[in-house]
Amino acid sequence: MKEKTAVVAKAATMTSIQIAEVTNKRHTNVLRAIRSMEPAWEKVNGLKFELVEYIDSKGERRPCYSLTKTECLYIATKFNDEPALSSDGSSLRTKIRSRPKPSE
Repeated sequence: MKEKTAVVAKAATMTSIQIAEVTNKRHTNVLRAIRSMEPAWEKVNGLKFELVEYIDSKGERRPCYSLTKTECLYIATKFNDEPALSSDGSSLRTKIRSRPKPSE
């Protein structure tokens, strides 16, 4: 069952849900990977990843991340064995450009 995000996506961002779909991983595993990588990102960039919420199919609020292109590429290094994510980010850029806009 597809989950709908209640996140208003900014230009050139992806949610952790979309990353899970692209990498064929469970969203919980993507969340775990992001959380484990966040301290190193924060140390270098001085910022945490943007934690937002979405409404799942049961109507419950769940956490997810809204990530910029640069943040997505950093997270993609965790899944570097996935062919969906090329080293130059071209597949990721295609996904960012072609994904449907969330409805309000």
